[in-house]
Amino acid sequence: MWAYQAVYCLKPLQSLDELWIFNMGLQMSAGGKPYQDFSSVVTPVSFLVSGAVLHVFGQELLALRILGALVSGGICFVFYLILRQNVEDRPVAIIFTAMFSIGYGRKFTYDYNWLLLLEALVLLYLMLRREKSVRWSSRESLAVGILGGTAFLTKQSTGLCVMAAVLAVCCVEDRKRNDLCFIKVLWGSILPVGGCLLWLKSMGCLEAFWDYCFRGVVSFSRQNKRGLGEYLQAGGIFSLLELGFVAAVTVLAFFRAYKYPAERRRLLLMVCCGFSTSVVVYPIMDFTHTQVALVPFLLIGAEILAAKCRKVGAGEGVAAVLLVAAMALGVPTLALKAENMCWSRLDHFRHIRVDCGLEEAVKNVAAYTDGKESYILDASAAVYHIPMGIYYKDYDMFNYGNLGIESPLELVEALRERESMIFLLKEEYALNWQTPVEAIQYIRRHCEKLGEVESFEVYSFSSSEIQDCNSR
Repeated sequence: MWAYQAVYCLKPLQSLDELWIFNMGLQMSAGGKPYQDFSSVVTPVSFLVSGAVLHVFGQELLALRILGALVSGGICFVFYLILRQNVEDRPVAIIFTAMFSIGYGRKFTYDYNWLLLLEALVLLYLMLRREKSVRWSSRESLAVGILGGTAFLTKQSTGLCVMAAVLAVCCVEDRKRNDLCFIKVLWGSILPVGGCLLWLKSMGCLEAFWDYCFRGVVSFSRQNKRGLGEYLQAGGIFSLLELGFVAAVTVLAFFRAYKYPAERRRLLLMVCCGFSTSVVVYPIMDFTHTQVALVPFLLIGAEILAAKCRKVGAGEGVAAVLLVAAMALGVPTLALKAENMCWSRLDHFRHIRVDCGLEEAVKNVAAYTDGKESYILDASAAVYHIPMGIYYKDYDMFNYGNLGIESPLELVEALRERESMIFLLKEEYALNWQTPVEAIQYIRRHCEKLGEVESFEVYSFSSSEIQDCNSR
């Protein structure tokens, strides 16, 4: 499974989200202090992991993609383990897992949402295993609690719901078994959270942590909110089918739980996992977040469908293997196909396929700045600054909600004190939907235009900077 997912390390460089996640790990691996030296609106586990990997194996995007392949392979493997618990016919479980792996392979990447999904599925697997045992040992209870706390530290909103769901289930079951599991799991959850807060305090980052991850969340939710209406409008019939699938699977799970009491606890646990993980779609309900939320419901659907499948015969097994093999070869070929691509020689992007014009564009922007302080106030800033070895906190992800408690206009005003150039995307290009347009308009009104390079217009508050640029 890991080897198959690793094929997607060859996909072209297209995702800005991937670069934002890579940038956080890059700054962590270089010794930056989280929230103080680089910005992040999520709790720190994801960039602690990626930072450690980049520190050990080199600060290249390829290393992050290999880590992503490990996470996605882990998701597929736990998907199989959960199915195998209740599906007697092993080939059926393998076939469903293979179809899931093939269908989701090109969607996986390394980020906090997929890492949290892996943690949630492992928790579900452990909770389901408890169904077959009288009680957990103290060590097992603590391990479950620690994993729940780690989920919260991976992404505070969805992780809190996952952790709360685990604690609620343990509390209910304690009333039946009286084995103090809830207390042990609770203590296990407190350990990583408390340890993380002490670590951040020792580094002097605690105040910045609260500003970005909690006070700033209000701004993020208000400015970046995309609800059901926008999702249906963007995805059309496919979005409607996905929501219909979730509703149908939920109804079938409840019906089956009512009809078969022996399966009731298992199905209710799976539904609980599905809805607690589905919080990932708030406040941004788009294709990427919805695909993460769908996985637990695909697992429930596969298990319900597997219960209706008869035992796979030898001939049917061979046919299924051939079909899956054809899909496994064909889907990556289609997903990886792209025109005008070449292997990058840029720093941090080595061995990654990029658009052939990207390297020239990065070199042209770097030559224009000539080593002077420059800010690219666009979602694509990381594309240029990562190969240039540059990082500016807040400005390299200059989007609504990613700025903590600072407003975009306050950050722009702060540039008045610096002799720097400001790069804005030319007006004929579409801005990212999260870009603070009022800040872009403010710069165009109050700054002098220096010139143009590639897809950018260049501005400055500083008259001395203008003269310097004209002389060049």
